[in-house]
Amino acid sequence: MRTTLAAALLLATVTVVRAAEPAPPVETTGATRAFDLTDQNDDGAIDRGEFYDRQVEVFYFADVDKDGKVTAVEMVGVEADRFKAADRDHDGALSMKEYQNARAADFENADTDHDGSLTQSEVSNAK
Repeated sequence: MRTTLAAALLLATVTVVRAAEPAPPVETTGATRAFDLTDQNDDGAIDRGEFYDRQVEVFYFADVDKDGKVTAVEMVGVEADRFKAADRDHDGALSMKEYQNARAADFENADTDHDGSLTQSEVSNAK
């Protein structure tokens, strides 16, 4: 099963949310909560800047040993093949640059209307 952008966003963000904030109301789903946390200006869309800012937060939170890289163990829920493809220097860990490059590609793939922002629908339908 491929990890979609929505699933990756959810997996990466849920960990941050659990550590930093109280539980959301029951009617708020994890995917909706992740979207809302990323949409900093509450305009109903995630632009590249908001996406980048959130991914920086996720990267540094996932970097448990604070060595400036994330391993597959630290990136809970990411498939091995997906992680390996992002690890361009094949050192078994992702630098911030490798992580951001992989996530930028996810953003571009999900932005089906090519307007430079993601709607909840685009995130939910991302493959």
